[in-house]
Amino acid sequence: MKKKKKAPSFFTFFSADYVNMKIPKVFTQCVDEPFPERVFLRDRNNHMWIVEMEQDGHQWSFVKGWNKFVNDNSLTKFDLLVFQYVHKNIFNVKLYGTSATEKNIIGPCILGGVNPDEEEEEEEDDSEMTESENYNQQNQENVNNEGLAGNNRHGKQLTKRRRKCYGMDIFEAGQAKIPKNPYFVAKFKPTRRTDLFIPSDVINDYGLTFDEEIILVDPEGREFTSYYRKWEKSGGRSVLSRGWIELCLANQVTEHDKCICEFVPREGDNRHFLHVSFVRSNM
Repeated sequence: MKKKKKAPSFFTFFSADYVNMKIPKVFTQCVDEPFPERVFLRDRNNHMWIVEMEQDGHQWSFVKGWNKFVNDNSLTKFDLLVFQYVHKNIFNVKLYGTSATEKNIIGPCILGGVNPDEEEEEEEDDSEMTESENYNQQNQENVNNEGLAGNNRHGKQLTKRRRKCYGMDIFEAGQAKIPKNPYFVAKFKPTRRTDLFIPSDVINDYGLTFDEEIILVDPEGREFTSYYRKWEKSGGRSVLSRGWIELCLANQVTEHDKCICEFVPREGDNRHFLHVSFVRSNM
């Protein structure tokens, strides 16, 4: 098994004398690529703040948005901040007060955190149903869409439920082309913003099996590591945790946009790669 590279980190003591925060030059040498124009600061509760980066020679700094992070977390002089650069645009941040204990202040932020195992279970929609409900709906609502679905659905007719998870309205409207590889269409759900659910129809139709780790790839080629699991509290539904919220934030995805998620094989790499593209609501 390929050993994961440890994410680089640094610490600093907060000083109220500076409007911006300078990143140690030695730390920047540990990062493979230049920082993007904007990054996300994520605390222990998965709350996130957008902060712009500024470069002056070899010196990088947090600038616009840094003051909001400071105010929201009630930082005071000599507070200890530990930053870990876990992705191309995400810093995990731990905050320690002068008492030497970790601070747990939840102030305003751009996106609240969610603990998937403690969140109240959302009401099931028609994309996931029991076997008996599937059978009844398939017999009552069969829709012949041959030619639209192609052979990758093994000749099964598309019910309303299948049309939804395969996003047939998008392709019929000419907003995108049907992917060649196994795929499904999803939305960013504010009530379950950390998770991406994989419809059972897609798993069954394609005979998919997954490893624990799945790499999400956005249209810019940026990769976000997510983890596959069965959510037992929801009848064993298949869900990807982590990575999804970072991808959506980095691409400014809204709950009204549609996300085409395609499993694309990569030559010489046995890992699963899920390429995500978007059909914006204003198209």
